[in-house]
Amino acid sequence: MAEEWVWQIERLCRRHDTAFFFKQWGGVNKKATGRLLGGQTYDEMPAYIAG
Repeated sequence: MAEEWVWQIERLCRRHDTAFFFKQWGGVNKKATGRLLGGQTYDEMPAYIAG
C-alpha cells in the first residue's frame, strides 16, 4: 500500500470530522511492518450514540 494513500484518507477523515483508525501496513509479514504512521498509531473510533 502506498503511504500517500493512507495520508489522503487521514486528511479526508479530518476534513469531514470523522475518526481515523489505521490498523496496519499490508504485505506478507504484517508484524514486521507494524502499525506506525508518521511515528504514531491512530486508534480513533467514532463516538457511540445510543438510539
